[in-house]
Amino acid sequence: MEILIPHQSSDLMGNVTADLQFKSAQELIIEFNWNKTWPLKNASVNGHRHGFSREDNIWKSTCFEAFINPENSDRYWEINVSPLHKWNFYEFSGYRTPQPPREAGNFQLLAIKVGDGSLWASFSCDFEKFRKFNVALTCILESKDGILSYWAKKHVLASPDFHHASTLVLKREIE
Repeated sequence: MEILIPHQSSDLMGNVTADLQFKSAQELIIEFNWNKTWPLKNASVNGHRHGFSREDNIWKSTCFEAFINPENSDRYWEINVSPLHKWNFYEFSGYRTPQPPREAGNFQLLAIKVGDGSLWASFSCDFEKFRKFNVALTCILESKDGILSYWAKKHVLASPDFHHASTLVLKREIE
């Protein structure tokens, strides 16, 4: 598990940990853990459900994300998952291009499991053409009083920008 840090100081004391694993070129798993005592908004729906919805703009509240960039390519994908069982999978040809983002059609959410301080999600994917990836695991946490904090393995810019190549510090490979 990787430790994520807040972009700026946060009232939330503790760590967020995250991981992404390729089960194969057709399935990936993401997992996030946080302090279950944190007073987060939209993070208390527990259980395993198959009733989830694909929606835009879920990053405006508590949201867990993965950015997946094939090595030596400008292309990347963005996964958004909410503890409220909302999700999306976007495809970009380059930095924030196109706008609005295009849904990645060959990717589907298989399952989400949310517990006290944890989120696990499984996706079907199509990474047959790629083997090595640069990855960023990130999250936006909204406190009950509406304050957003931005978490990643590494922050370089003055403002949080998870799409920026400087956040893609993790290496993952499909074996």
